[in-house]
Amino acid sequence: MTNTMTMNVNWNSRPGDTIVDLLEYRGLSIDDFAAAIELSLNKAEKLINGEVEIDLQIAEKLADFFGSSSSFWMGREVRYRGNPARVVRNSLKSNQDWLDSLPVRDMIKFGWIKASRSRDERLKACLDFFAVPSVPDWQEEYKNNLTAIAFRTSDTFENKIGPVSVWLRYGIIKAQEMSCKPWDRARLISKIPELRALTSEKDPGVFIDEIQRICASCGVAVIVARAPSGCRASGATYFVDDARALILLSFRFKADDQFWFTFFHEIGHLILHDKQALFVEDGSSVTSDEEEEANKFARNVLIPQELFNEMLSIKLDAKEITNARRVMKFSKKINICPGVVVGQLQFHKILPYNRLNKLKNRYEWQ
Repeated sequence: MTNTMTMNVNWNSRPGDTIVDLLEYRGLSIDDFAAAIELSLNKAEKLINGEVEIDLQIAEKLADFFGSSSSFWMGREVRYRGNPARVVRNSLKSNQDWLDSLPVRDMIKFGWIKASRSRDERLKACLDFFAVPSVPDWQEEYKNNLTAIAFRTSDTFENKIGPVSVWLRYGIIKAQEMSCKPWDRARLISKIPELRALTSEKDPGVFIDEIQRICASCGVAVIVARAPSGCRASGATYFVDDARALILLSFRFKADDQFWFTFFHEIGHLILHDKQALFVEDGSSVTSDEEEEANKFARNVLIPQELFNEMLSIKLDAKEITNARRVMKFSKKINICPGVVVGQLQFHKILPYNRLNKLKNRYEWQ
């Protein structure tokens, strides 16, 4: 900053007024300014209008861009807001509140970030994980988007934005690392019978690899990742970019019927719904038209419509051995694992939830 500009500062005006003066002095636009300090145009305009406060991170960016000091910009903010300690205090509190909202312990345990001793190191590790420079940037990119998506609010569990965003971010990172062909909706539809046939494979080490291989050939990265504490999601669907979709699965219920239904539910979203939407499933009874459509799609894939009524009419009595034989006979007829049939019978209240669960394959995280 030049001496002339420094001496002409009106300390009671908005810091944005000084920014505008400097941009005019240099012949730069607001677009140039936003790009240079790595803010969205909307956020840069709010900063100039005084709707966004200058915190420590923004002050450092302004100092780097304009050639002044970060203390100058903090001073402008402090004098404008009228409380010398409030801006710094609020910035520190905002950072700590954000860290407290994240499942940092699980992020370290799962190897998603490195362990660190100090708060500042943990803050940097988490910001790097999300690839954002500051907490306000995370709020704009993740929190604001997550509150506006097709997201079902559970009637049993409270889904928290922090843990859900961590799980989704990990899925996106892994999806970007995976080699995939460009998105091909028609090819994915053609691969559904091949994917369905994998339900008969008991070993997740085998069927997950096959799912990933088949789906990658259709432009879909399938990632299986344990959900951290506070995240009750079982599956999610999201287009990472125009050429690549993500299906993220958590094995939350640790049973084959739930896994396969969730997987084909997510396939349904990809085939039936808007590429711009993000869907997160938490097992809630609270639903939407899109969720109902994805549920119907998954059910029809697993239990063909022409055989659905036959499944519901399976004769069940008090003898578990006889019931198991009848379920296994039907599952063999339609070439599906018995656990899926048991899960559907339980869901449609033909079978109590405490019966025939031995026919389900169950999994544990290593």
